[in-house]
Parts: sequence; C-alpha cells; structure tokens
Amino acid sequence: MAKIVLESKHNNSGYDCIVGGSIGPIITATHAAKIKHGTELEDLINKLSAIPQFEKSLMKNSKTRTKKSTDFTHFKTQFTALVGTKEKRLGKLSIKGVQGVNNTEIDFVYVDFEKREIFICEMKSGSDFDTKKAKGETQQLKKTQLFLQGQFPSFTVEPKIVLWYIDDIANSNFKCTEGQKFLTNGRQFANLIACPYSQVNNILEKDIDDNIDSLLQEIAKMYPNRMKKILETNE
Repeated sequence: MAKIVLESKHNNSGYDCIVGGSIGPIITATHAAKIKHGTELEDLINKLSAIPQFEKSLMKNSKTRTKKSTDFTHFKTQFTALVGTKEKRLGKLSIKGVQGVNNTEIDFVYVDFEKREIFICEMKSGSDFDTKKAKGETQQLKKTQLFLQGQFPSFTVEPKIVLWYIDDIANSNFKCTEGQKFLTNGRQFANLIACPYSQVNNILEKDIDDNIDSLLQEIAKMYPNRMKKILETNE
C-alpha cells in the first residue's frame, strides 16, 4: 500500500552527502514511504481486528471530525462505564498534560475487562534499535504503565513493544536489557487482539514489486552506462 513516490520536496535530501544529488532524493522518497507504511500498518490492524474500538475523541473545535486516538479523559469515561463487564476494547490512547508522563500516544491500548488486563503496545516494523532509542521507548512505557496503574488499580497493566515482522524476538537487536522483557512479535500480538496477521501482511506487500521497478527505473535513467556495465558484469 505504501508506494514510493518521488516528489520535488525530496530534492533537498540529507542523503546527498553519501550517494550524491541524483540518488539522494530516491532514498528520501523511500524513507517517506517507510513512514507511511507504519501508519498504514496501524490502520489495517485496527480495521481488521475483531475487537471493538474505543470511541475516538473529537478534533479541537469540531463537532464531527475525529482524531485517530482517544484522549485520556474520554478514555477514562468509557473505561469506567465498561468495568464489571466481559467486554474488550482496542484503540490508540493519547495522554497529554499529565504530570509525570511525557505527552505521548500509545499505538495500541487493549483492555480485557473480564480479565481486568490492560496492554499498552508500541508498534515497530523494524527490529534494530540503538541504545538511546531502546531506552527511550522503555522509559516512556514504564511511565505510562505506572500512570495507568494509579488510575485503574484493580487492573494489571502490561507494556509490550511489538516487532511486527520478526518471527523470533531473540533475533532482534533491542539494546536495552530492561525493555527486552516487553518484546513480542507481530503474530503473537495479532493473536492477542484477534487480528488476521497474514491478511495484514498480504495487503501491505502488494506494492513491493511496483516499488522495486520504480527504483530500478529511476536509477537506470540517471546512470544508464553504469547500469549497463553492472548488468554485463553480472551476466
């Protein structure tokens, strides 16, 4: 679903100093598509999960347009109304202006009201995180965990960092020992929230061949002689 589209805004690429001014914009466009892919991944999971959604909050100064997330005050109202039921809910949680918790949006909050369990889940399509990034993700999840435990003391709160595409989390490179206990793979997470893992991937992968062709065509146009020489060398 995330096609690589080369646009004029990609001309001032930060990659120019590594690969030159011709290929740099292509890499920038690919990076933009990767970010879009992450958004589409979250949207598809929400769409295809069998778990009902938390009601989303209205955008500021609007009576009809909604955000992609639920503000905490709105979330708490819905949560309280469902305590004591056998319901389940899934959504994106926005926490802002709360002392002790940095402004944050949790990619997925999943609540099983019958089991009195809250899962706060960050979605990652990659599996390689340096020390600074891994520690930052871990600390933010822990702060959010403590905050939600204080708000809903009769529920357990479990943080998860979901590495969607990896089969075995032992093969990941998450450089924070404390946060490694939060890691889970996409298939396990999909099973938790009743989402068809393979169907999500099949939808997202349908543009891969087109993206490969687009990249090769752009490079071939820029460097026809080099491409010809490379092809001849590898015949």
